[in-house]
Amino acid sequence: MEERDIKDGNLLYEKLTYFMKSWLGYRFWSRESNFSLHEHIRFFEDTEHLLMSQPEQNVVTEEDFLKVMGNLATRPFRQGMSPWEILIVRNFVPSKPKIHIGEETKISEGSRFILICRMHHSICDGYCVFKMFVNNLGGVPVIKISPSWTETFCSTIMTSLGTLVLSPYYQFKQTFLDADRNIWKLPPSQMTEEWLTVRSEKIPLTGLKNISKSRNVSLTALFNTGLGGGIRAFLKGTGQEDKIPEIMRSVIPFQWKTHPLTGLVNCWTFGVLTIPLGPCLQHNLQTAEQSIMSLRKSPNTSTNFALAPIVTIAPIWLCKILLKFNLTVISSNFPGPKDPHQSFDRYWLDDITLWLELNPGFGMSATFLTALDNLRVGVTVDKRIIPTQEKADYLAFCINEEFKNILDMNHVNENMEQDDAKIV
Repeated sequence: MEERDIKDGNLLYEKLTYFMKSWLGYRFWSRESNFSLHEHIRFFEDTEHLLMSQPEQNVVTEEDFLKVMGNLATRPFRQGMSPWEILIVRNFVPSKPKIHIGEETKISEGSRFILICRMHHSICDGYCVFKMFVNNLGGVPVIKISPSWTETFCSTIMTSLGTLVLSPYYQFKQTFLDADRNIWKLPPSQMTEEWLTVRSEKIPLTGLKNISKSRNVSLTALFNTGLGGGIRAFLKGTGQEDKIPEIMRSVIPFQWKTHPLTGLVNCWTFGVLTIPLGPCLQHNLQTAEQSIMSLRKSPNTSTNFALAPIVTIAPIWLCKILLKFNLTVISSNFPGPKDPHQSFDRYWLDDITLWLELNPGFGMSATFLTALDNLRVGVTVDKRIIPTQEKADYLAFCINEEFKNILDMNHVNENMEQDDAKIV
């Protein structure tokens, strides 16, 4: 809280003492009158009540944790307080893997504790949260992601002119032509605003990287293919096979190239990607990769970054209209620490999972967080789409199975290479 910017000496995290107030349809920042860290950092009341109600067990299981997380995600922040909190869960015992079993995904014995960081997006974006916790609390340096290209003055002018000419069409395409139409795309008025949360098992990242290299596709394409295949299997397994769409679309926010990775800022843009739900795994990979390549070539990421501050200065009611998306899923591909490290100089980081809130119009969110040589897929879904925790758990099972199918492609490649070697 006391860390200062080395350039101007201002507090980097002073915004954590402010909350938003509404006046004449606009929102303004106001400082908490009696700010106290103890009000923001505390034991999680729901799991504390659970531990007291079952003293003979005295642990929080994975099932217990996921149930309370769904309720917590929709709980409003306290009035008059900065919209963030860190909740501590004691005596947590994670479930052991049933599908992705191996040395990489091994779950150590014994209980541990969880830190739930819950923060409103108005304070900052996910990269700032990542830097604040992993860098400041864990001592792991965060490297600024620079653009992989360099631009001359002439190329900058040409890019700007191209963006001005092409943006109207691509914005029209993003808003109208790419609108989703499937059984999970429902109007906000039909959503319950009650959510369920699940997460995948730890999925070996090394195997996914090998697939990415051998199939010449990005990891993001692999992640979207695994998610789409899991949704397809879920719909098929719940008697909705005739309602399986060919694709779903997701909006994915990501860090803008000028992000300072300092303090608490929102410096991001977004694009629209395709989540394929077809029966052929190889075709799905190609479809997902083509969607990523198309996004890279379009001017939408630049235009979306430029339009965001213009839209958000509008009154609250108009802002809600302008920020409506005709898409099914909001997703995030988030990189965590690669190597084990200690937080607070005492506790080893064992696992990280990320869940996104459901903005109006979205029935589902999916996160792909890579950390410690594993991938965790976190899913939040409205109860209007999946009504029970048992069915949400089945969706997580289907996603685990689909990623297992993808990893099996790596074994097929290895066997083919061995057969070729024998022939030679």
